[in-house]
Amino acid sequence: MTWLNVSAKKETNMFVAFDTSALVPAVLRVHPHHASSLHLIEQITSGKHQGMVSCHSLAEFYAVVTPISLEYRLTPDQAIEMIEKNILHWFEVIELTLEDYRGALKRVKERSLGSGAIYDALVYQTALKKKVSCLVTWNEKHFRRISGGELEIVTPESFR
Repeated sequence: MTWLNVSAKKETNMFVAFDTSALVPAVLRVHPHHASSLHLIEQITSGKHQGMVSCHSLAEFYAVVTPISLEYRLTPDQAIEMIEKNILHWFEVIELTLEDYRGALKRVKERSLGSGAIYDALVYQTALKKKVSCLVTWNEKHFRRISGGELEIVTPESFR
């Protein structure tokens, strides 16, 4: 259950932040965005680009792929295996500090955003902290309303 087994990394071109929405379709073959997401993941595993995820995204990935109601869900064991063998192996995981959380909270407050917008703001804050080239997501609209224009936001399909 691994994305790709590549042993040697090449020189990377870009440092790319991944939202959970860009990771999940790569795992679920029946997902309509599977091919585009998997192609982008393969650019990370081949060493063409370097990927990063927020620490928060590990929990979110687990929550999204293991719900009881999803017909094509992963078991908890499969989800942990995907996290361990794929995300943790191929992606740099970035932790946020209390000050980073304050920055994300300030960002959603300034834009009068509530509810789940804070979770996207945490991913965005992580990308800012790491000074990535772009943030990849299938939820462009969510991230554009959080963005102050500091980061390029792209879908896996439009990733150059």
